[in-house]
Amino acid sequence: DLQRINNQKPQIVITMPILVGLDGVEKMSKSKGNYIGVTDSPKDMFGKVMSISDEMMENYFTLLTNLPTEKIKELVDSQKTHPKEAKVFLGKTIIKQFYDEAAAQMAADEFEKVFAQKQLPQDMPEVKIANEAITAAKLLTACNLVASGGEAKRLIAGGGMSIDGEKVSDPNKSITPVNGMIVRAGKLKFAKLMVN
Repeated sequence: DLQRINNQKPQIVITMPILVGLDGVEKMSKSKGNYIGVTDSPKDMFGKVMSISDEMMENYFTLLTNLPTEKIKELVDSQKTHPKEAKVFLGKTIIKQFYDEAAAQMAADEFEKVFAQKQLPQDMPEVKIANEAITAAKLLTACNLVASGGEAKRLIAGGGMSIDGEKVSDPNKSITPVNGMIVRAGKLKFAKLMVN
């Protein structure tokens, strides 16, 4: 009626609930770094889904899947389904929308191997790097494990970087790359250094 009163064409508006980002606080946003990208690899998608809190699962199931409400209620009821099983199911369901069943299963298997069994991933990228000292933050960006120097510094400050299994807590720490050195960013991102 307001549109007709103001001589405007009537329009239909469809609204959707806001999808909360991975941080569980703000809306999902690439600029906030709390998102699951549709172009993310299956491995990255799965890892991000597994990082959400149990309380966020119902929102993700509702907004990101076509599952019936009864099935969603069953999956998020911790008396009926263990939260980890529900997250695995959610991760695989989301991945299948963009890839296929095989990619979803491989991502789940890789996550189990790396996160639960503390093994190194099979498909770790090899990064060619000069045999010169470099700061920890610059090493993360050189390995393409983070999008920016700021993200690298935040990750390191939060205890999210390790080299050959040892935590790095200073973003300005000088590191001399060694052939075969394993750089880890967060729980699921790895790179193997190949010195030029």
